[in-house]
Amino acid sequence: ILNIQKRTNSILNILEVSICAGANLRSPYLPLIVCQTVIYSLKNNCVYGESALAFCYFGYLKMWLDGNFREGTRYGNLALKILKKSEHRNPFTRTRVVLYGMVLYWSRPLKESAHDLFQAHKIGLKYGVMTAAWRCLAGHLNMLFHAGEKLP
Repeated sequence: ILNIQKRTNSILNILEVSICAGANLRSPYLPLIVCQTVIYSLKNNCVYGESALAFCYFGYLKMWLDGNFREGTRYGNLALKILKKSEHRNPFTRTRVVLYGMVLYWSRPLKESAHDLFQAHKIGLKYGVMTAAWRCLAGHLNMLFHAGEKLP
């Protein structure tokens, strides 16, 4: 059983990195990778922190390709639950960028999302995930600006 779980985690890690690369390159294949990761996670009953990014992007795709913001938010909240369950192993800062900066801010106050992005920024700095930390800080400032708050 441990070998199967280890193999599944390895596959999810590869898929997570593929999603990051696809997003950074603006790949037209990103939706396919995201959908396959969600399907793989659900089929194999392995909804771990490594699959949270796929659920975030799936929610984002539901919002922007399907126009279904309620369903997109539902997948974002599901990703949040996955993150909270898996935080002890990995901070998943990249997932937080998408979750708080692209999905959940449509359904909650901007100040709340700004706060969460700043917390993710600190986690990213702590664990050395600099690109994600920078994106979280940029999202944090953007949210504060659009909320009409004073910028630090």
